[in-house]
Amino acid sequence: MKNSISLDSTDSLYLCTWNGNEIKQIHTQNTLWNEYKHTNLFDNDSINISMFECFSNEILTDFKLSDYLKFSQSQDINGQDIFLNVKFVCDNMTITKIV
Repeated sequence: MKNSISLDSTDSLYLCTWNGNEIKQIHTQNTLWNEYKHTNLFDNDSINISMFECFSNEILTDFKLSDYLKFSQSQDINGQDIFLNVKFVCDNMTITKIV
């Protein structure tokens, strides 16, 4: 990257990586939906492996991406975003709230 990127949006932003860091993208909830709505990423009945890395580093296996996105938009305790840097893993993709 040769230039910086100005972030004018007030939307939450997510760093999405595949195969470690082989592919990297930054998305809002809407751009993530628009780009991946036809894949199994948003399937609630999918047999894909998905995990949510909780605040205490526990792994919860029944927490879907839709749950992660919903809760990460509004979870603010004492002025701190408790979902910031918390990861959601689905197969070879990792989604991390960064803003």
